[in-house]
Amino acid sequence: RRTLVEADLSKFAMDQSTFDKQLRGQERASFGRNSGTIHLQHGPYRKFFLTMDGSLVRNERAYVLRKNYTSLAKTRQLSSGVTYSDTTTRAYLGFTVNRSRNERQSSGNGLILNRLLNANGYRKISERLALNAIASASLQTSKYADERSDQDVARATVNVGGGYRVSPSCSTTVHFSTTRSHSVFLDPSASSTNSVLTNYQLNATLRVRLAADFWVRQDYVLSAEYKIF
Repeated sequence: RRTLVEADLSKFAMDQSTFDKQLRGQERASFGRNSGTIHLQHGPYRKFFLTMDGSLVRNERAYVLRKNYTSLAKTRQLSSGVTYSDTTTRAYLGFTVNRSRNERQSSGNGLILNRLLNANGYRKISERLALNAIASASLQTSKYADERSDQDVARATVNVGGGYRVSPSCSTTVHFSTTRSHSVFLDPSASSTNSVLTNYQLNATLRVRLAADFWVRQDYVLSAEYKIF
């Protein structure tokens, strides 16, 4: 068993003064950034590995003349994951939450919350055949000072496939993926732009060695996309 913990804190501040020829005045601006991060990793068992990361960031800028450049952004993020690995199998499962708030801007003030769940896996079936898969699901919630812009966006992706070595000089891979996203504006007056987008895609490759230092590779892609309002 092994455990590692790392933490970092930083602070930055700067004041700036310039003459604005367009506004014909002395522009004074101040910039500041405070941040903190923490990283934890732990191996409770021989083939398992746990990680956790957290961060806090505060960015601020203030202008005396060009007040539309003024902004305050606060971001918090927490992510965790578990990994399994041995000679023939690898797997990962992770979850991330991100919260960002923008203030003091001329427009776009509000809160954005992101949640992401992702996983991937790999399995070596034989010396010639290997399979792998990737999947993710996310939900973004946006709440603005202008409630008409409030929006939810859900997205899911799955990719499965594998590779096969026909001979030492020939190999091929095939992957099938599908992605679906659903965008919803919460205000009834903006609901006409709500949409569902679905994509299906097939990717294949063929790699052949014609000489000791000469390879030929062919890529095949078949894609279909459907959008519903």
